[in-house]
Amino acid sequence: MMHRLRRVAAVTLAVVVSGALAAGAIALTSRGQQRAPAAEPVSQARPMPDEPAPAPAPTALPTGSAAPGSEPLGLRWSWAQPDTFDFVARASGGWTFAEVLWCDIQPEPGTWEWTALDAVVRDARTLGHETMLKLRTGQCWGAAPAPALRRDVTENVDKDPSTPATDLAAYLAFVRAVVGRYAARGIDYYAIENEPDTVNHWAAPIASYRSTARAVAAAIHQVDPGALVLDGGVSSTAYGAAMAAAQIRREPRRALHTYRAYYARRIAGSASRFPDVRSVRELRRVLGSDQARRAIRAVDIAVDLANAGVLDRYQLHYYEPPDQLPRLLQFLDGRLRQQVPVEAWEIGIAWPGPGFTERAQATQVFRIVALLLAAQVRRTVYLPAAYTAAPGKLQVFRGLTEPDGTTYPAGDGWLALVDALAGLHDVRVRPAGGRLAGATWQIGGRQAALVWARSGPVALEPTDVRMVMDATGAVVPGAPVVGRDPVLVLGSARGDLTAQVARGAR
Repeated sequence: MMHRLRRVAAVTLAVVVSGALAAGAIALTSRGQQRAPAAEPVSQARPMPDEPAPAPAPTALPTGSAAPGSEPLGLRWSWAQPDTFDFVARASGGWTFAEVLWCDIQPEPGTWEWTALDAVVRDARTLGHETMLKLRTGQCWGAAPAPALRRDVTENVDKDPSTPATDLAAYLAFVRAVVGRYAARGIDYYAIENEPDTVNHWAAPIASYRSTARAVAAAIHQVDPGALVLDGGVSSTAYGAAMAAAQIRREPRRALHTYRAYYARRIAGSASRFPDVRSVRELRRVLGSDQARRAIRAVDIAVDLANAGVLDRYQLHYYEPPDQLPRLLQFLDGRLRQQVPVEAWEIGIAWPGPGFTERAQATQVFRIVALLLAAQVRRTVYLPAAYTAAPGKLQVFRGLTEPDGTTYPAGDGWLALVDALAGLHDVRVRPAGGRLAGATWQIGGRQAALVWARSGPVALEPTDVRMVMDATGAVVPGAPVVGRDPVLVLGSARGDLTAQVARGAR
């Protein structure tokens, strides 16, 4: 941050995917990346419980052109939407994630089912994305029964919650088996559970997550000392309560503003886990609720585990308006040790209510990516690639394509960002300065910036600019001028765009 910074054929494997790393034999492409192996037959992956039955799968997957895991931008897509796979392959080079439930791999003691997960990892690589594995107990023969807790039905979806293992030795043996198998296949990224602040995902007291995370992280590192382990990612909606709680004692009016601004769009769209409040008194009552206290405690636990070195990365989930992101990054920056990198394994646009437009979505995606880059967040995964409709389900999260693969403006902009950031790796990203906001970078001889004007317009030196693209990926004609909407600026071969943007242009 400022200084550093997610059941196939045979049985059932609940998978969530998004992308990246090298896979087998490879050949260089014109982008200087590495080509994935030849296409393999598509695995018949079962959709998540809230997805419709998949359409008949094609005989082969499209092949991504960039080496899986080599680039900073990844995707989460649905295996039940094969028409989106062309888009996923075009946006190749990033990371994705799969949720691995204990009983899907080990349905009973002594029985192992690897076919489904093997196919997911293989097929994701063919599409050009590497897979991080989220290890979850789920509801298994060695896990505690889920208590009768009040579930979150905001989006009318049915989640499969985890509970702590009653047979911890058996669960850790499962963890070690997964890590040993996939370390041999080049996988070295793991997360422990998913969004444990919500009872939909962790149906147990939040304090029990700490001990589970410690035990699972130790088991992963025992098998693969070089593995990178993340927390489960506190839900995006937890942070509004956590930030307000940090301010309520000394700055109650500021806490009220923080809370109302953070949840405004979800409240307007009648899809908020946390209610509208109009006074500090009402805010105090909400922050004292079991739901808010659990969210606040979940953030504390994730931060503590990262600061203690139990985890190697802090996992950020964020779907709120971009103008709330700087406040959240500052909040985390003040709590995490400088050595703890932050990675954004789930970002997107939650916009359930009035005012949504496809153009506005594209603009906000550009802003969020720019803010994360400027904060030195080097791994960013967007989801969903396409919205999955279901009867009675409210559309909250906005995709980059339609289910039939037709790209939205935000999808075209995403592809432009993927190309502009190809090869970023360890390249320094510099925040924009002066009257410009955003980020700028140089990759070899290529310079680029993702910026907007704090107060505009801001003219750029024409000799430094080769092309300007708006958030839909369309070329902006005329003189290079930056306005209030973010644009992607590609530098000319002989200019010095990076230096100009860093000092704030003119």
